[in-house]
Amino acid sequence: MATAYVVQATEILLPAVSDAWWAAAISSMLFGSMFVGIAALTLTYAREVTGARRADLAIGLLTAVYGAGQVLGPLVAAHLAKMRATLDLPSLLPRPWLLWAAC
Repeated sequence: MATAYVVQATEILLPAVSDAWWAAAISSMLFGSMFVGIAALTLTYAREVTGARRADLAIGLLTAVYGAGQVLGPLVAAHLAKMRATLDLPSLLPRPWLLWAAC
């Protein structure tokens, strides 16, 4: 899982360092593939850590937090992009968190 987080932290740099269409395309493909992998590994890990009796609760909580992030993330990113008139900050802001998660 650490490798997936490092790849995700690296791929978000591509659109920030290059305006080329291929940088955005590669970044999108890597993000999508790593995201699905991280989600699957996290649910498996939750089952291992919590045991069979509490797995449903743990997976439900993870899903709720994920849903909140899906709603709030774009709102925060849009606000930051409007303030700075660029997508660089919203694109780079998740990088330290992804690297922290890899540890």
